[in-house]
Amino acid sequence: MTTGAIVELHQLPALKIGDWVFRQGTSVESELIANIGQSRFSHIGVVTAIEPEVIITHATTNDDPNYSNQVINSRLIDFSSNQLARRIAIARPQFLSTEQQQRISQHITAKISQPFVLSQRQHPHLYCTTLIADAITEQQPDFSLPWLSIDQPVFRGEYLHPQAFAERTDIEWLYPPTNSSTE
Repeated sequence: MTTGAIVELHQLPALKIGDWVFRQGTSVESELIANIGQSRFSHIGVVTAIEPEVIITHATTNDDPNYSNQVINSRLIDFSSNQLARRIAIARPQFLSTEQQQRISQHITAKISQPFVLSQRQHPHLYCTTLIADAITEQQPDFSLPWLSIDQPVFRGEYLHPQAFAERTDIEWLYPPTNSSTE
């Protein structure tokens, strides 16, 4: 599935389980999500394995045609392929311990193959951001992020966007080294 990564993987710093990988996708859907969320990113996943290669677990509609509309594992090289990504950024949450990040990773990987459900806050949902937020909340019940209120013809209600993660002040940007949520 790899068509060329937008970043040379050897240029990345050492990643850890629990790191967040943001992506601005190439699809029309990705552009819409980024525009509505006023974000540089349309998608987010979590590093859930680093050996023998970096694996990102995320809820997606169409990253892999064999596994559409579900939670999947993707190799970082595929997640960041120029077929799927215009840009990526990686951040490390500083507010979580290593043990919490391990448990979050386990929670997220236990969701593999569960269906992608894009729905507003008060309805059952499972999409890229809620997959991560729900796992973090199990470890830190006081964890919260701002949900974006949307009033569009197709979408109405509150949705959680990747920008909410990017705007946290208790994360360390790893890649690009000078990244910020607003650059």
